[in-house]
Amino acid sequence: MLIVCYVASMSCCLKQVCADEPKDAKRLFEKKCGICHSIERPKSMRMSRNEWKKTVIRMREHARVFTDAEAEIIIDYLAEHYGR
Repeated sequence: MLIVCYVASMSCCLKQVCADEPKDAKRLFEKKCGICHSIERPKSMRMSRNEWKKTVIRMREHARVFTDAEAEIIIDYLAEHYGR
């Protein structure tokens, strides 16, 4: 019985984490990319995932303000919301 309650409570927590991921990706994008330039600049562009990846990696090499893992989250966010 205790195990069932634990599993049920963890399922609820996992759903909350998944529900927060898009908001967290947006916040990460705004926080990290906004350090060097207006976030309106990338939001006005439409690029493929590969183009976003090249751009984000290039920006990371210049600024060094985010990790590889954060870069992947930002790339996924940009490709989903500002892709072509």
